[in-house]
Amino acid sequence: MKTNELDYELPPELIAQRPAPNRDESRLLVYSRADREVRHRVFRDLPEELPPRTLTVVNDTRVVPARIRIEQPRGEVLLVERLGVDLR
Repeated sequence: MKTNELDYELPPELIAQRPAPNRDESRLLVYSRADREVRHRVFRDLPEELPPRTLTVVNDTRVVPARIRIEQPRGEVLLVERLGVDLR
């Protein structure tokens, strides 16, 4: 596969700016490779889309706002956390 095969137009107005009030109502795009069919579902329908005994791994990490934009000098600061080290 070539990376240019992954390029596509994505209008900014289609990018969610905040989560759906009921998270299970989030939109879900399903693409069937077998028949090249595209279906529009909601996240609560995911179990119906998965074959029986499918291993599902859930990533429940959160993005931490760690970037601070500065004007003088122009740029930004990225805050990082050192893991596995006691700083005391």
